[in-house]
Amino acid sequence: MQLRNRKARFGTVFLLGLITALLFILPWIFKDGFLYLGFDYVEQQIPFNQICNRAVKEGTLLWNSSLDLGTGFLEAYSFYVLGSPFFWLSLIFPADWTYVTVGLMLAFKLAVGAVTAYAWLRTYSKTEDWAMVGGLLYTFSGYQISNLNFNHFADVTALFPLL
Repeated sequence: MQLRNRKARFGTVFLLGLITALLFILPWIFKDGFLYLGFDYVEQQIPFNQICNRAVKEGTLLWNSSLDLGTGFLEAYSFYVLGSPFFWLSLIFPADWTYVTVGLMLAFKLAVGAVTAYAWLRTYSKTEDWAMVGGLLYTFSGYQISNLNFNHFADVTALFPLL
């Protein structure tokens, strides 16, 4: 079968990835009010996102009182937060909602990862079904799930298949 004759199922893969991610993320959000993964996630990822959300909306991108003296805001947060396209999408929500939106953005990142992996795999797969399975297996692999504690790793794996 020719590649151009196959009907792409990007929406289906996105929804399957999003629903799967929400199935294991939402119970934590409903239980405690936010997704608690411990250590770096709670002590760095959530506060960094909240600080950056406020700073971007207040226009304090060059100097921010939440940092120590001598550290520039852009230099401090470029790696963890500001370099993420998903962070910029999260700005539609208030900074006080960060505890919930970081968990929901993680589910969105996983869904995007499923779609980008599917897009790459469908060029090598004979059927759309196997490309879908491969995209979901890529997204919910052991590496990805074991590194959910580091929120910014999900950005890389979500966009990597595009390379």
